[in-house]
Amino acid sequence: MGYLTPLRNALPNSVAELPVIDSIGTRCPQPIIDAARFLRTQPIGTAAILLSDDPATAPDILAWARMTHNYSEQLEPAKFLVRKESDF
Repeated sequence: MGYLTPLRNALPNSVAELPVIDSIGTRCPQPIIDAARFLRTQPIGTAAILLSDDPATAPDILAWARMTHNYSEQLEPAKFLVRKESDF
């Protein structure tokens, strides 16, 4: 249920291979800032797992992805896949 793009099939075989951005215990907008700060320094195509237990993260990370032309998908209640798909 993320912002879909053609790079979707470029993911590693397992999310266990991805770097983790741990924002557990922080409140929005901090998880979004953490994800953006990490991805901004990475090449296009880089994916990571964002951990956040703030309920506002789900709608906020989807909005961030849409506005910045990147990708996000909620995998579990506190686990999100984020991927850089543009220079933002």
